[in-house]
Amino acid sequence: MKRISLYTALVFVILLLGIFALGYMLESTKFEHKITIQAPIEKAFKNIASHELKPLLYQNIIADGTIIEDYEEGNTSKVCYGNEDLKCFTEEILKIDPLNQLSLKTVGSRFTTTTHIYFTPSYLRTKLHIKEEIRGNSAFDRAMLYFIKNSVLKHRKNYYKLIKSAVESTPDYDINPEELK
Repeated sequence: MKRISLYTALVFVILLLGIFALGYMLESTKFEHKITIQAPIEKAFKNIASHELKPLLYQNIIADGTIIEDYEEGNTSKVCYGNEDLKCFTEEILKIDPLNQLSLKTVGSRFTTTTHIYFTPSYLRTKLHIKEEIRGNSAFDRAMLYFIKNSVLKHRKNYYKLIKSAVESTPDYDINPEELK
């Protein structure tokens, strides 16, 4: 009986060490998405780059609680949410090239995501080419990301579908190109 529990403990330790070794070997996971929004580039860029759509998007992707705090300061915004266990993340704008590119860095407690969104006009539509790099903040998180990357990819695809429908459902309004800078 002692041998069985000793072997079980040994297998568990070896698996745990394997997971941490995997986490140290893996740097990040990269995803690419392409979507077409049925809206002119000015409308798509303004809605995605502004803070106005974020509460709607956050409420739809945050399933475990309500948004407690949401503020914007310069190029950084911070969102805290949860019921009993408060979780926060920050989102920093790394680069804005009006009507061409938006780059963001999102830092949460377990993962850091760098997102580059490239905008291409196509008649009255906008094509988005999105490149994301997700990195676990610890060796354990990097290893777990390796095992859950299909789930993360599915979640991100749903998130971009939500952005698409949110932008398309906002009313058209006059856009001053100077506001986009």
